[in-house]
This record gives sequence, C-alpha cells and structure tokens, in this order.
Amino acid sequence: MINIKKIIKEMPDSPGIYIYRDKNKKVIYVGKAKKLKRRVSSYFVNKKNHSIKTIKLVENICDVEYILTDTEEEALILECNFIKRYRPKYNILLKDDKSYPFIKVTTNETYPRLFLTRHYDKDNAKYYGPYPNVTCATNLVELLNDRYKLRRCNNAVLKPNKRPCLNYDINLCNAPCMGKISEEDYNANVKKILDFLNGNYKKLIDELTKEMNSYSDDCNFEMAAKVRDQISTIKNLNDEQKITSTDNRNMDIVAIEIDKENDKTLVQILTINDGKMLDRKHILFEHYNGEDKKELLLNFIKQYYGEGLSIPKEIMIEEEIDEQDDIEKLLSKISKHKVTITVPKIGKNKRLLELAKSNAKISIQQYRQKSYYKEEVRKNYLDELKNILGVNKDLVRIESYDISHISGVDNVASMVCFTNGIKDPSEYRKFKINTVKKADDVSSMKEVLERRLNRFKNNDDKFNKLPDLIMMDGGVTEVNAALEIINKLNLDIIIMGLVKDDNHRTNKIYYDGKEILLDKSSELFKFITRVQDEVHRVAIGYFRKLHNKNLLASVLDDIDGIGEKKKINLFNKFKTIDKIKNATLEELVEVDGINEKLALNIIEYFKKLEDIDE
Repeated sequence: MINIKKIIKEMPDSPGIYIYRDKNKKVIYVGKAKKLKRRVSSYFVNKKNHSIKTIKLVENICDVEYILTDTEEEALILECNFIKRYRPKYNILLKDDKSYPFIKVTTNETYPRLFLTRHYDKDNAKYYGPYPNVTCATNLVELLNDRYKLRRCNNAVLKPNKRPCLNYDINLCNAPCMGKISEEDYNANVKKILDFLNGNYKKLIDELTKEMNSYSDDCNFEMAAKVRDQISTIKNLNDEQKITSTDNRNMDIVAIEIDKENDKTLVQILTINDGKMLDRKHILFEHYNGEDKKELLLNFIKQYYGEGLSIPKEIMIEEEIDEQDDIEKLLSKISKHKVTITVPKIGKNKRLLELAKSNAKISIQQYRQKSYYKEEVRKNYLDELKNILGVNKDLVRIESYDISHISGVDNVASMVCFTNGIKDPSEYRKFKINTVKKADDVSSMKEVLERRLNRFKNNDDKFNKLPDLIMMDGGVTEVNAALEIINKLNLDIIIMGLVKDDNHRTNKIYYDGKEILLDKSSELFKFITRVQDEVHRVAIGYFRKLHNKNLLASVLDDIDGIGEKKKINLFNKFKTIDKIKNATLEELVEVDGINEKLALNIIEYFKKLEDIDE
C-alpha cells in the first residue's frame, strides 16, 4: 500500500501539478498548486470543512504523483493538458459540450473558403462561433456562399483547371481557378463576409430587403419568399443583439446556475462584440459534485478558454476566483492580446451580469422542464409496453437487429440498443454474416443472435450486458427463430416481433403467440418506429460501406499505383465503377493523387478488360 503521508512529507513547496489515482491506478483528479506540499496536505486535514466532492475524492485516493514546474504559469498549462488527456472523474469537465460548430474562413489561403467545422485549429484562419443553433449556422454559410460565390472545392491550395466545375456553371462559384475573377475582387467579397461575421448585419439585411421588395413588385413570389427566409436566418442569428453600449468593448459575461436537486450545473455565456450582444450560449455539466461557484468558475474558465476558442479581451464573472492573475497571463499568452477578468459591482456592467444570471436561471429551468417531460413520456411508453406484453420485468435495455444484403451478397447485420428508451450508440454492434451465403434472413438472424449471446456467456467485454427485450423486425418466423436460440442457451429474454400490414407498415406487436394492435397516434408506436428506423439505418449504412469497399477492391486493386486512398478519392468523385471506366483523361487527373501517368494506367486497364470480354 502506498504511504501517502510519506509522499506528502517529501514533497517540495514548489509550483507544479499533483495527480491522484484510485485503487485501479486510474487518474481521478489533477490539480495545480503554487506550493505543492501545502496544497496536497490540505486534502487530508480539516475534513469537516471539505465539500461533498472533496470528501468523496479523498475516500478514493490511493496514490499521489506530482510534477514540478519552474513557474505557476507552466503549472497551469500542464494542469489543463492533463485534464484534457485523462478526463478525471472529480475534475469539472465539459462533459455535455455538444461540440458546436464554428464558421471557418480560410484567410490563410490565397482564395479563402467558407464552411462549417467542429474543429478549432491554430492555422491562422478566422473562426466564428461556436454556434449552438446548428441549423441557423448551416443556413448562414449557405447564404453567404451563394451570395458571394466563394469556391467550394476542398483543396487547401487552389489548382488551376482547364475548365470550370459545375458550381461555376450553376452560378455558385466565381471560378478563381479559371481566372474568372481577380484576386482583388475575390478578396473584396471575403472582406464583406468577414465584416458581416464580425457583427455588421444591417448592411446585408438592407440589401436583401430591397431584393425581396423588388421580387415582390415583379410578382416573383417564390424568389421573394426565398430572400425573406434568408433575412429570417440572419435575424435569428442576431435576435439577441438588443444590448448596445457606447464603449465598443469586446467581452464575455459568464454566469453559473446550480441545480443541486438534479445534480446539474449550467454555464451561461453572453458574448459582447463592439458593444453589441452577438451570441448567447449555455453549456451544461452533467454532474454538480458539490463544488462552490468559485471552483466551478475557475475550472470552467481554465478549460473553456484554455482551448484558445474566441478569447475576448475581458471576461466578466460573478465573483473573484483563485489564481486570477495566473489565468489572465495564460489567456493573454494564448490569445496574443491582454485579457482581464473582472467582477462588476455597480452600474451597467452589473446589470449585464444580472441579465446573464437571469438567462442561466431560465435556461436551467427550461432544461429541467424539458427533461422531466421527456422522462415522463419515456416512462409512460415503456410502462405501456410492459402492460401490453403482460410482463413485470422493467424494460431497461432493448435491443433490435436487422439484416442487409443484395441477394445474399455482402450479408451483414446490425444491433442497436436503447437504454431506458434512449438510443445508446456506444452499445451498437455490427456483424458480417459468416455461415449464410444466400438470401436467408431467418438463418442469418439466428447466426447473429447466437454469436451475440454466446459472447455474453463467454464474458466478452463488448457484449457484457443482456437485453431485457429483443425487438425483432419480423413477425412469427423471426420470433420463433430467436426463441430457438434463447432456449438453446437457457437465457431469460423477452422476444417481441413486429407485424406489418398489406402496405408493409408496422401495425401490430407479436408476443406469446398473439398479435396486439398498436395505436398509431401513441408514444409507444412512435418509439417502436424510432427503433425500427435506427436499426435499418445502421444496417444499410454498414452494408453500403462494405459493399462499396468490396466493389472497389474487386476491380481497382489490379491497377498498378492505386492504393486505398486513391480508390476512395476515385469513388468519391465518380460514385460508380462504370463512371470511372468511362472517365476521360482530363476528368481522371482532377482527382486528388491521380497524375497523368496513373490516369493513363486506369484507361488502359479498362480497355484491356473490354478486349477480354469481347
């Protein structure tokens, strides 16, 4: 057993980070300290004054490690890196961050592109966001690309073309690759986009309003409606831009609301740019763990802004935090501009902070109501299913299976899992059918079920849970096939089938030799439909992936110089073997990785195949 007291006794009072591990050697907490010995010792004395989280943490500490640094700033950077790497249980983590998309303008390229991305790279491009409203952000990118006709090709370096692509032909690109627009004029359009994304919405809204009125005057109501929707997209993005000030400051206002009862914490961020509120977003932490607001604020700011995501010049918070000077220095270094963290006491800034706090309170109430409603609906339809089947067992884990193939070729199966009525993608599994070489769904299903359940009995970590219910997409035939496997393996699992009407639409449940009619307006019917749609989607997706791979492998593998990446590039452009076969030399060399010599090899290969066929 590790002697923690001895480790602490030998610790220096120097800057660094400390790492706590549990009995399984798993990292459960990472912290930073100006004086390591003093900070680590504090966890093991005066335990009555500890928070609930700290008490739980100390109970699980079985080992302590530490890393010395020269400065507090280095310790802070190292702490952030280790938290990202190990995702420790007792550190505050952005577990519910949905990875909202950014709008990226590749100003690091000669002819910049505009698109959505969920990755923030330090590549000297411009990033705007993140945008919680993904639909709005998608529509905005489409609007700006359509209006200013930026190139949409994926190449970071623009390749000169002998002829323009389809986007130019349908007036969606100015074709800089063909010299159809000068670099100066192209970048003037980019500047307009950057001006818009920096908050100057009025100019574009005025232009679009004039266009909409002009279309309406000409009785072109279809185009007028399209422009009206574009205006609506911009206004939706800008609907919070009602706060203005005269000092043109750039800041984020951060407020925290804690829901102790439901073990949730919500962080509300209001973004002010040039005196206007440009964005409002919230991030939900799935666990509260008993931290006070100071600790929550400290850890949130380190993790959220430590990523380098749109760091403002000023961050306004509710109360002062520890290590404030260190964090200001770190964020200033990352952002390459001076960053200050302030706590407003009076006046306009105080009112802005109160607004953020009110928004946080409302957001967590809305989440709670929505969450309660969803939980109540799920409970109701799962209880209804139990009652219909006449079983006492709670249906916590429901699995469903589907077979996909073309006349028995590339025969595959999917397994999806719903836990407490919610799809659980981490538990999805995919199978290649090994023993059935023809179109026989029943035999394929028996193989898959037997393999899946035997792996459970053999203590396979990937199949370590049994379903309470298996939902078969077919009726009596598939149910009987599943029951045969269940009985053979002596397992207690409810098997339910779905019966379809003459239009091949599910309308009944088959269980225990009986057919039970479903109410198509019920939440239970909607849930069953979601399960069916999901298992079909996964099965078809896996089949297509495997089928396309096999299709490519069967033909293109014989061509000298064609590897996996080039096969994918060819298929992405031409979609089918026939189109690759009939492609011209000019079309082939447009594909990434295909030079003229390789293109000639491809043409020659298919010509030889034709000669053989003749």
